[in-house]
Amino acid sequence: MLTTLASKHKLPTWQEKRILTLSHCQSSGPARAGRPVLQSSLPSSGGRSPARPLKPGGRKRRVRVRHPSPKPCLERSHPVTVCAAAICMAGTQQMLLGISDRMLTSGDIEFETGQTKVFGFSPNIFAQFAGDSDAHFAVATETHLAVLKNGISSVGEVARLYAQNALSLRRRRAEGIHLAPLGLDTETFISRQQELLPELALSLAERLENEELGLEAIIAGVDASGPHIYSVGGPPGLEEHHQAVCRDMPGFWAIGSGARQFETMFMYQRYYRCCPFLDALLLMYSAKRRAEVSPGVGSATDVLVLGGDSCGFLSPTAIAALEEHHRTFEEAIAKEMARTVEGLANDARISQRAEVVKRMDQSGNWVPF
Repeated sequence: MLTTLASKHKLPTWQEKRILTLSHCQSSGPARAGRPVLQSSLPSSGGRSPARPLKPGGRKRRVRVRHPSPKPCLERSHPVTVCAAAICMAGTQQMLLGISDRMLTSGDIEFETGQTKVFGFSPNIFAQFAGDSDAHFAVATETHLAVLKNGISSVGEVARLYAQNALSLRRRRAEGIHLAPLGLDTETFISRQQELLPELALSLAERLENEELGLEAIIAGVDASGPHIYSVGGPPGLEEHHQAVCRDMPGFWAIGSGARQFETMFMYQRYYRCCPFLDALLLMYSAKRRAEVSPGVGSATDVLVLGGDSCGFLSPTAIAALEEHHRTFEEAIAKEMARTVEGLANDARISQRAEVVKRMDQSGNWVPF
């Protein structure tokens, strides 16, 4: 019923993109023939030299400062996917469930792949992601190598390492996009920013601060202290952070464009971390299927079970059986709803609603319909 999750994964090699760097941009413009070059990087005050000050009470000259306009960029869309993890109970032992679709985003291309989106750092710790798959694989590969080298077995330590590597990649990417064309890096920008125009230095600082990876991840697993769920990154529209945040208290967490639909069902059912395994499994699968109404959520489903003697994915046969029970569950809900609506139709208290419903006439008075 379960397929074994390998303890080690053959990870794709991340190849850094080459970024051609230009020569350092001088703080002042090119000198015209026959005119000396000013050493100051401040904008000109309008043509009058300090030797010829303006007359008191005379006409004042306006100073026009040209602010560097930011380069046009493509607006990042919401990450298409749904991934979630939940803590549950199997008897007296805590377990961890993970579920995801197979939608990937690479650059501006979105497609459904034939492979799982679960990335294993060890037999009991895994990652799921939403957003840019290239950025995730770069961060996950670097994290996986560090986990193997240092023998890290704590879920929290792996999550914090993933967050640090994501922040490092964000800094390198921002440096390559905004500073490298000027022949600068982070260190030289800090040490030589006095040589730049104040407006340019401020604009570069804002661009470096606002650069985002467009990545959101769940780091979950089972260690010596039990199952744990961490999140890294932030949803679209909110400031992207790169801190590992523990989500053990609610006992579940979801990311991607279908996250809100998924979490709403869990909240409505008042989910708690001591929920029985089979109840949690049916609820998680039903929530994922309902999240498919969100644009970009794929129909393919992978379910991961960790804890006790179980460590691996549900087999395709088990997923098919789970789909059958889900259909039966939805049909039962539809029948019960039809029976409830019929009861409403035969309830005299509901049929007398016309006696209390009123409308406003042209004079502004409330009158019965």
